[in-house]
Amino acid sequence: MAKKKKNRGRYKKFCRWVAGVIAIMALVGALLLFTNRGKRLTEQFRELFVGAYMPSGEVYGIDVSHFQENIRWDKVGKIGYHPLTSRLSKNKGTSYKEIKFAIAKATEGSNGKYDDEYYEKNYQAIRKSGMKLGAYHVLTPGGKFEEQARQFIKKCKLQKGDIRPILDVEADISLKGDDLKKAVKMWIEIVEKYYGCKPIIYTSTVLYNKAFDNEEFGGYDFWIAQYYNPVLAVKAAIWQFTSRGEIDGINGKVDLNVLPNGEKTLEHLLIP
Repeated sequence: MAKKKKNRGRYKKFCRWVAGVIAIMALVGALLLFTNRGKRLTEQFRELFVGAYMPSGEVYGIDVSHFQENIRWDKVGKIGYHPLTSRLSKNKGTSYKEIKFAIAKATEGSNGKYDDEYYEKNYQAIRKSGMKLGAYHVLTPGGKFEEQARQFIKKCKLQKGDIRPILDVEADISLKGDDLKKAVKMWIEIVEKYYGCKPIIYTSTVLYNKAFDNEEFGGYDFWIAQYYNPVLAVKAAIWQFTSRGEIDGINGKVDLNVLPNGEKTLEHLLIP
């Protein structure tokens, strides 16, 4: 009799343990399905295992730097995806979208030390390829923002019909608040005066909401980095939707971009 009671006690403990596990799994499932953070985490796993989501659009492009090293530009031309799942793919049954623009890192900082060693090669190859050419400067927090602007002007030889100059303001930059806004304004005003058009600002959705979603920057176009979310959360002229693209001609991963509003946006983003 005592043995039966002991077994019943173990059975009840086991049932409570199973119920606890089920409750935790249900809670985790709810968090993944119904919260923004959970949705991003779910999409991140999908991207790792089945490929990044491919937003619909007409105009796609890539951005490159020294991380991609020697690119075989004669092989670069298309982005593969699976039409049923809208996931990036290079497998059998893949459909393709033409790459219509390429943006290369040009400069960083003010003294040339961190300028991209592959820029000149990429610049010449992109121009030769027939893709629309763009170039960007990475803003650094060490001051000398006027010199940073002049370094970009000195290095880049953008022409009429190229994509307007781009300032890359990374999400982890140590400049904050008014200091960040002043630095960005100083750079874009100098470059705007030289090229006769407003530069494009690259940043993340988080930093856009904190620093740039206001009247002060209302007249500028933004290139927004937003991954793991199939719906663009802010207004953007260019959407960098993944950093895990794989295309012919490039070893390893590459950033992929789309223009949410298509060909008209591309024309709007060019130097007049």
